Amino acid sequence: MTKLLSFDVDSVILDTEEVIFEYIYKNYGKKITSKDVTHWTYYIENFPSVLQYFGNPEIYEKVKAIAGMIKVMEEVVQEYGIERIQLITSSHEGIKTAKEEAINRYYGHIQGLTTVPKKVIQS
Repeated sequence: MTKLLSFDVDSVILDTEEVIFEYIYKNYGKKITSKDVTHWTYYIENFPSVLQYFGNPEIYEKVKAIAGMIKVMEEVVQEYGIERIQLITSSHEGIKTAKEEAINRYYGHIQGLTTVPKKVIQS
């Protein structure tokens, strides 16, 4: 069995946190950083409408690549081969297309990356 190198999509290769932080500032007037998010329920406890925004495809229209990850992915593919890479994400049907488009926007130039296995956990 070939072992795969797995990369999460949200907050690993795509900077979804920054889009969420902008949403929080716009809707709650509070500036936060990743240092403020100390546990899984932080958003629910402090900014309840964020959960609904997580399901909005707009996130992936605004999202950018994590700084440095394009180069990392290029080097990993070169070193280990595209057949050893998989992307892992949690998505519901309403955002799958927008998320795939965001991956392709930043990483689509990497030969074969757009066709790597994607383990999608339905949320």
